[in-house]
Amino acid sequence: MYLKTTVKKNNFKEARDKKIFELWMACYTQEEIAGIIGCHQTVVGDVLREMADLPESLKPAASHLTDFDIPLYNVWKFKEKTPGAKHFGNKV
Repeated sequence: MYLKTTVKKNNFKEARDKKIFELWMACYTQEEIAGIIGCHQTVVGDVLREMADLPESLKPAASHLTDFDIPLYNVWKFKEKTPGAKHFGNKV
């Protein structure tokens, strides 16, 4: 009997947490999510905080440090004409 209730409780918690995360990704506030789910705002905050606690090995990928190169622009190349663009100031 204990095992069944524990499994039900875990399934409920997983479904609730998934719904909280989906609403958060849809740009709902924590207060709005709490109203929809029917729990207190601190519960929503705790769930989102737990989901944000990534292992150190995944943090660079989550921050796009591994798959994103910062583009470098030379702002001092204003004298060169942009190919194909015809607008005021694009002469030289």
